[in-house]
Amino acid sequence: YAVEAFAIGRTEVTVEQFRLFVQRSGYQNKSWAAFPCLGTAIDLSWQQPGYGQSDTFPVVCVSAVDATAYADWLSAETGRSFRLPTEIEWEYAARAGAQTRFWWGDAYDQRMADCNGCAPNSRARPTFVGSWPANAWGLHDVSGNVREWTCSVFLVPMRSESQRCERTLDETVNLTVRGGSWQESVDALALRDRRPYGAFQRNVWTGFRVVEKTGNR
Repeated sequence: YAVEAFAIGRTEVTVEQFRLFVQRSGYQNKSWAAFPCLGTAIDLSWQQPGYGQSDTFPVVCVSAVDATAYADWLSAETGRSFRLPTEIEWEYAARAGAQTRFWWGDAYDQRMADCNGCAPNSRARPTFVGSWPANAWGLHDVSGNVREWTCSVFLVPMRSESQRCERTLDETVNLTVRGGSWQESVDALALRDRRPYGAFQRNVWTGFRVVEKTGNR
């Protein structure tokens, strides 16, 4: 697929960055009550996801609606144009030219990512962003740590429409999430793995990173 020029965050958006957004904008999402954050306890939130976290952890318990609101706020704050990556942009960046199962090769390597059941890296929570090696293009944690939202509607199979960004988000829209997480098996880390999540869905294993268009569109 053809991909126009874009820049993408080296890491996932952190708790500190999301907190700054909430504090400065006064952001609240009325849908949170109807769509609780899924995890090992009740009443979970991005501030209290059910495990200890620092400011440099990836923010979780955020829906695609929340992630989009963050990107819109960041655009207004900076005068630049930020959004979630399309699915094709995400895969292009995550692969960094690799055609293997993972960006580092075809076999799981405990030095590169964490996942559920992947001893000795099995964890009860994610860890701070950038704690795992970067791929060939300098992007950290594209496999493992937390899954990541894209702005593309989930289609089977992935096709050229997966380069589009869905801007009308409601309870009927399923977007694609990519990358696997600390709470999933090694198969979820594979670069081809893709899942549909409702745009309002929240859980403790999904976060996001943002892109900035550097071309004309």
